[in-house]
Order: sequence, then C-alpha cells, then structure tokens
Amino acid sequence: MMFQLKTKSKTDKRQVMMMIGKNGGRFDSLNKIGESINSLEVGSDGGGSLDVRIRNRSKASQLDDDTRYEMSVSSV
Repeated sequence: MMFQLKTKSKTDKRQVMMMIGKNGGRFDSLNKIGESINSLEVGSDGGGSLDVRIRNRSKASQLDDDTRYEMSVSSV
C-alpha cells in the first residue's frame, strides 16, 4: 500500500510518502525544491533506520549549512 501527498504546483516539489508492505514500511518527505528531508524505514524483523537532514541558512553569510543525522536500529 502507498499513500502520497504532493503539491500541485510545478515549482513547489514538497511531498510526503508512506509505503507499507509485508516486509516492512517506509516514510519519506521532500522539501519545496525536491530534496529529501527525512526517511524512516522499518523492516519486518523489527530493524530499521532513520535519516534526518536539517538545512540551516545563515542570513549574515548566505551560506548553506547541511546537517545530517542517521540512526539504525536492529532487533536483538
């Protein structure tokens, strides 16, 4: 099963997707320019991973600072 929400705009690429199957599931979201913001995956064995990206923009320097967090979980 797949559930997807996305904007109708041709310039705004935001969307959220959730997929569920017999082998696990996944949740993804994209920002307004189509970049992946986060991803959460869960397997049927209880394991999974989380990937979160935070983009900070400094107004003084106008430079982008990308921060990425990752976490993996596995069943024991």
